[in-house]
Amino acid sequence: VEEGRNNLWTKSRLAWHYVYKYHGKDYDWFLKADDDTFVILENLRYLASTFNPDDHHYLGRLFVPYGGYTSGGAGYAISRKTLNEIGPVFATSDGCKSTTGGIEDLQFGICLRKIGVQVDNTRDQFKHRFHPFVPEHLLIPNFLPKDFWFWQYSPVNTTDGPGCCSDLTVSFHYVDPSLMRELFFYVYNLHAYGDYRSDVFKPVNMIKREKRLS
Repeated sequence: VEEGRNNLWTKSRLAWHYVYKYHGKDYDWFLKADDDTFVILENLRYLASTFNPDDHHYLGRLFVPYGGYTSGGAGYAISRKTLNEIGPVFATSDGCKSTTGGIEDLQFGICLRKIGVQVDNTRDQFKHRFHPFVPEHLLIPNFLPKDFWFWQYSPVNTTDGPGCCSDLTVSFHYVDPSLMRELFFYVYNLHAYGDYRSDVFKPVNMIKREKRLS
C-alpha cells in the first residue's frame, strides 16, 4: 500500500486483518493509535477492566456524525469478540467498503455498525477520557472557537476548561516529541505530596505498604 492520507483506510483495514489472523486469540483488547498519540496505558487498562472482552465493545472518543464513530487520532480499542467478528470482513476491499480511499476512523465505525457494534460510553461523568488534541487546546477555555468543527462533532455537555478532561484520561493527540517527554514527566514522575483522592490514584506499592502498616 502506498504512503499517503488517502490510503489510510486501506492500510488500517489490512493491518486489522493481519492482527485478527495472527493474534486474534492472544489478547483481550486491541488498540489503534497514531505515532503522535500519547496513551496512558494504565488508565486504558483500568477503563477496559470495566468491560467484558468476550462481548462487543468499541472504546474511544465519540464523534456523533454519521451515526457515531471514534476519533482515530485519539486512539480507539476494540474487544477480542469485536476483532474476531470484524476481522474476516477486512480480508477484501469489498468486505466493508469497496474503495482504496476513505476516512479511516469514519470507515472503521461504519464497518462496526454493520455488525451491530456501537461506540461505548467511555466518559467519566461528562468528562472525556480520549482526546483528539493536545491538553492546551482543551484545558484553556475558548482556545477552540465555538464554530470550530470539533464542537459539532462532540456529544452534548462537552466543554473546555478544567471540566474537559477526566482525571483518568487515556490519550491526547497531535503530541510532538517534546510534549511527549513533558507529558511522560507529568504523568509518571510529578506528584503532589499526600494528594491521593482514592485508591484508584495510588501506586499499588503504596496501597500494599499502607495495608502492612495498618
